[in-house]
Amino acid sequence: MASSKILPGCLVSLTALVVFYLSWVALPSVGSEDEVKKLLARQQQAFEEDQKQALDASQNAFIDPQLSPYWGRKSVEHKPHSHAEDVISALRAFGFLGNQSASDSQLSKLWKGKDASLRQAVADFEALRPTLSGALHRSRFIIPQSERPHFESEISNYLAQRSIAQALSAYAEVQLANGKPSAALEAALDIFALARLVVSQRAHPLMITMIGSALQVTAQETLSFVLQSHSGWSEAELTSASRVLDLSAADRELGLEAMGYELWVAQNSFARGPQPAFGTGPLMHAPGVWQREWRLFQNDFYPFLKAARARQPVSSGWLGQSTFVNWLMGQHSLTSPVLIPNFDRVMSLLELARQRQDFLHLYVQLLLQKRRGGLPKELSGQELGKLDPKRLNYRVEKGEPHLEYVVDPALATSLPQLKGQRSGASRWENLMHAHWAIPVAP
Repeated sequence: MASSKILPGCLVSLTALVVFYLSWVALPSVGSEDEVKKLLARQQQAFEEDQKQALDASQNAFIDPQLSPYWGRKSVEHKPHSHAEDVISALRAFGFLGNQSASDSQLSKLWKGKDASLRQAVADFEALRPTLSGALHRSRFIIPQSERPHFESEISNYLAQRSIAQALSAYAEVQLANGKPSAALEAALDIFALARLVVSQRAHPLMITMIGSALQVTAQETLSFVLQSHSGWSEAELTSASRVLDLSAADRELGLEAMGYELWVAQNSFARGPQPAFGTGPLMHAPGVWQREWRLFQNDFYPFLKAARARQPVSSGWLGQSTFVNWLMGQHSLTSPVLIPNFDRVMSLLELARQRQDFLHLYVQLLLQKRRGGLPKELSGQELGKLDPKRLNYRVEKGEPHLEYVVDPALATSLPQLKGQRSGASRWENLMHAHWAIPVAP
């Protein structure tokens, strides 16, 4: 009799437990579900459109036979000590931006002293330059993919792309030392072309977007130095520079697209099931738990993206404070602290690059106006781009335009922390601090 009463009780308890578990794994639902679905579908379509052109060598610079072994993925296309790597690494080491020592690169002195190693590095680079220039002016930079990318997918070799930018910067220094400022300007503008190329996909990975922004900074440093190293720029040269500066490689809008791409990549990653990179335990393998985790992740991620679109701050403090209890209650995903990027820092870096671009563009415009007949007494709002007029100081000294700009303190926290100023750095790093000035004393 007792057992006949215990068994139904156990069944009731078990049924209640199953119902509770099924209810728990089914909740919460995805907030803004329709918006998220549209975003994910748009990213999927962009990826598919990219892949249609991925093997077209006439458009896709990534698969260039001479450069792909250098800037390709480590386990796929990359080949150590390829011809391109040897040539570019040799020249970049002479330039200010590629020189790792604490002193000036001394490139100008070496060139004028006919240093044999530098002369050979320049000759080798000039032999490769037509190939490089042809690649830089193609329309796409797409990594061919056999599957949808996920968090562990490889991207192109950033170190190679940075080295190419630094080699072009060193080549600009060589041209200045050789008395050829027009060639120096062309080399500097080619770095902007590299930055634009790297982000020339329809689907924009966040890491590649940030690489494009970093390359753009190298271009800005180099152009700032080149512009200040010569005073007789022609109208055609300044117009060419102005046209290039009008096209920002990586800005806030592109960053927002990249954030959407990251959510799509997260979807692909979650579809593969729990992985070591997620930092989760065996509990995630229980029925329905991983699907619940994906919904929680969407609820954590999408508010950041919505806030960034609206230029509103979102507190991310909980990412470092979220607990297991928060997860049990359906408040936050356990994977979010590992997988969600620092939205504020990403947006700040992109905004800084955009403002720096506008600052240089304004300076070139003023040089153009000087060339065409005279400098304005004051600046109009239309000329300022994203710059805050309250933070900008413009004056004319001895017939030359002088610009200064104080970066918003909130943005300035994202500037690199330079360890003292290197010898000869005044014209190189003048846009890397919170106070920008151009021109500056050598």
